[in-house]
Amino acid sequence: MRRTAGLVAGICGGLAIALIQTATDPAYLGRVSSVMALTSVGIAPLAYPLFGFATDSFGTVPVFLACGTISMTGAAVGLLTPAVRRAELAR
Repeated sequence: MRRTAGLVAGICGGLAIALIQTATDPAYLGRVSSVMALTSVGIAPLAYPLFGFATDSFGTVPVFLACGTISMTGAAVGLLTPAVRRAELAR
């Protein structure tokens, strides 16, 4: 199960990065790429201790539900954005 989840996450992440880079104006591509790298490599690992503290304080289920709610909200906002729905990779 973990391998399947990792495979799906990798494919979705790679596709998301490709779509973002394709839709970005070439003049801003470096800035956009650096912000994406900062969030995935810089900010995300700093949040791990916060989630550990929240899990210790409130329990696993509330933290999991809160994180799921945040993720679903982000997905809904993305799906409601016309530019995201029309995004295509260059042929």
